[in-house]
Parts: sequence; C-alpha cells; structure tokens
Amino acid sequence: MTKRLRILHVVPQLSAGGAERVIADLVRCQLDQKDDPRVCVLGHRKCGPIAYGLRVEQFLDYSGSFRDLGGIVDCLEKLRDTARDINPDVIHAHLWPAAPFAARVAVERKVGCVVHVHDARAWLASGQLRYQIQRAVYRRIFSRGSLRMIAVSEAVRRYTVQHMLVESPLVRTIHNGIDLSRFALRRDRPAVDRLTIGSVGRFEPEKGFDVLIDAAAELARQGKAVDLAIAGDGPEKEAMRARASRLGVNLRLPGVVADMPGFYDELDAFVLPSFSEGLPISLLEAMATGLPAIASAVGGIPEVIREGIDGFLVPPGNAFSLADALTVLIENDRLRNSIGRAGRERVEAHFTAAAMSVAVREVYEDLI
Repeated sequence: MTKRLRILHVVPQLSAGGAERVIADLVRCQLDQKDDPRVCVLGHRKCGPIAYGLRVEQFLDYSGSFRDLGGIVDCLEKLRDTARDINPDVIHAHLWPAAPFAARVAVERKVGCVVHVHDARAWLASGQLRYQIQRAVYRRIFSRGSLRMIAVSEAVRRYTVQHMLVESPLVRTIHNGIDLSRFALRRDRPAVDRLTIGSVGRFEPEKGFDVLIDAAAELARQGKAVDLAIAGDGPEKEAMRARASRLGVNLRLPGVVADMPGFYDELDAFVLPSFSEGLPISLLEAMATGLPAIASAVGGIPEVIREGIDGFLVPPGNAFSLADALTVLIENDRLRNSIGRAGRERVEAHFTAAAMSVAVREVYEDLI
C-alpha cells in the first residue's frame, strides 16, 4: 500500500500567474491521491489575491528583499515553526526566492527537499557580483541536504544545470500539466471576416506584447486587419494600450480574467510572443480549448508545439515573421480548425496535471 505523504509546499507569494496555477493543480491532484499537501506563503496576505482557491496554512510576512536581514531571520524562524507543526515528509519549494528557506529548514528537519524551477531567470547567468554571490549562497545551502530539482521543461533543466552548477542527475524534467476538465474542446469555428487574436500574461518586456501589436499593424497595412485581446496586468499595460492606439490596432485589455475558458472562447487564435518562457500554462490552456497557437521558439515552447502539426513557431522579437504566421491562419479556416484539434490532442497526451502529479510523487519517493 502506498504511504500517505505529508507535503509542505513553500511559495514566495500567491497571485494569478502560471506558476501559481501549476501549484494549485498539483495540490488538488495530491489531495485526489489521498496525500496531505499544505501550502505556506513567505509573503504577506495583503500582497495579492490568493490564487485559485488554495488554502494557505501560514503567511510568513517576509518582504522578499534579500537586504532585509531581520526579515530573513524572522521568516526562517516562522518557517521552522510551521514545519514543526506540520511535520512534513518532504518540503517542496516553488520559484527561486522560496528555495533557500525551504532547503535550510529541510536540512534541519532531516527531510528531503524539492526545488521546483518554473523558469529560466536571467540572474542565474548574470556576471554581476551580487548574483554570483547569490548563486554561491544557494549552492552552499543546497549541498547540505537531500535535495532534488524539478524543471518544467528540458530547456529550463539545461539552463539550471549549466548556471547553478548542480549535478545533472539531480534535476528532472517534469512538464507542466493542466486540469483538462476546465477546458472543453470547442466546435470548429466558421469563417469570419475579421479574426480576434488573443494572448495572456503579465505586461512586462519579456512577454513581447509590443511585437504582437506591431504584427497586427503590419497585417492591417496588408489589408488583413485583426482584433487583439490580451488578458493580464502589469507595468507596461498602459504603454501597450498607447502603442496600439498610435498604430491603429483595435486592442481590448480585460485585465486579470477569472473565467479563462470564457476568454479563450472569444478568440479565433492564440499568440504567445514571449522572449523568455519556462513552459507556459496559458499556451497549454489555449491549445486545450482547440485554439490554433503561434508562439516564440523560446524556452520549453518547442517541447509543446511541433511546427506545422499542432501549432506554429516564430523567432522572438520578429513582428514580420509573426504576421506571416498569422496570415497563414487568417487565409485558411480549415487549417485553423485542424491545428486546433491537433493541439488539444497534444495536451491530452503529454501535458495533464494528473501525469505531472504522478511524476512529482516519484521524485518525493526517491527522497524518502
């Protein structure tokens, strides 16, 4: 009989993001497996909305600044108290800011620690002295206990091994997965005169939304105008609104959307023009609904999309290549529908939350 595991998930904060969606789906699957997952948040309760209905055991009120030495000591002591109360079999850290706290407490409690790497952050490869010191501190903490790493894509695994200088066998690739029950495959869409192209993400430079707007402007110059809808929030949101207005692109910005299946249902195609990604949840969700997808060939995206089979890949930052790929979809209704169906099949076969949870449990069992 499989032992019931008590798992302490440690996260920096909970907001409406891709990593948080992964954590929520993983916790739900672990509950379905009759394990006992608990969630501890390093940050403040007031720092943002609690994502996706997750129940949190404890908020530790840490500011998140590595210059806040008093806050670091206080956060570590609170995490020790939480771990003592929960008595976990394994501690699972998500995102880099949570990793040193979780690893340190795991060493003290003589339990295994899993560090879940959700992306390829630039600081891991930076030559700046402060980041070199930060990496050295992380490596020292990680070397003291029984630790494994999970990377959300093979690209993230290679990047992590190269720049954190960890032994390759200690880092396992487990692709993100989604709860397919939330995303029904929609019926084939009929031909329309003007397509609505959508995207999802935080409005930051690495998401490349300016490239999508420029591509839409290029299509309009060719007489193939489209409407855009981008869900999310962030510091560049108003700049993107201004850019679209200046270029004559019809852009709708609904903000953070609670009903993502409803948002995807309003679209005719999905575009992710990012400059950097781990393995994006929004792409998996869009493909699961049957939306034809175009995405930058960065990070783990080429591990999801097979060019011309279940989506299209374009170079990051190239609005003309993106416009060309969109033209293919605009001019071929049957192709849009067939690519969309193939995308759903791809997600069903390889990117489900249930499969992700089974693989994660194997990592736990290797540590116990």
